[in-house]
Amino acid sequence: MSRPKGILASAFVLLMGWLLLVMSGVQQAYAAVQCSAAARVKVAAADLMRAARSGSPEQIRRVLNRHAHMRRVMTFALGRELRKMHRAQRQRYFRQAAAYAARKLAMLARSVRGNGVEIVSCRGNRVETRLLPGGQRIVWKLRGGRIVDANFRGVWMAFMLRDHFRRMWRQAGRQPQAFLALLN
Repeated sequence: MSRPKGILASAFVLLMGWLLLVMSGVQQAYAAVQCSAAARVKVAAADLMRAARSGSPEQIRRVLNRHAHMRRVMTFALGRELRKMHRAQRQRYFRQAAAYAARKLAMLARSVRGNGVEIVSCRGNRVETRLLPGGQRIVWKLRGGRIVDANFRGVWMAFMLRDHFRRMWRQAGRQPQAFLALLN
């Protein structure tokens, strides 16, 4: 008689363990959906995909300005070289750099097809998503409710932009006017 009780007890423990594991996954998914950063990313991703489908760099620029902290991203991209520009040049840089980034994203968007994103996890200001369909992973970083970086195909976009802008800065002979001309 004790043997069947032992089997039932073991089966019960296994079933409870499985249920806890499933419930843990459900709770994580529920927490990701409830995360305010995830809601912002979902809206931003939908707007960005709509703009990307249009193929218009201008529409992408508008979406970036609406959802991303472009001033922070562009400050990071140029780093301390930004101090070498006077105020009017910095203002011009922020406008031109956003337009430049939008043109590059428009070219990148041609290779990416998506109808939406699924929230995978959300921890504070870091949101992991999966592009639908296809399942490509995108990790978003937010600050102050706006996007400051995204990791797509294993590359953080802000770092890629920083490397690119620093090459352009050197190519321009470290001269603000020449660099701004290259951004056009």
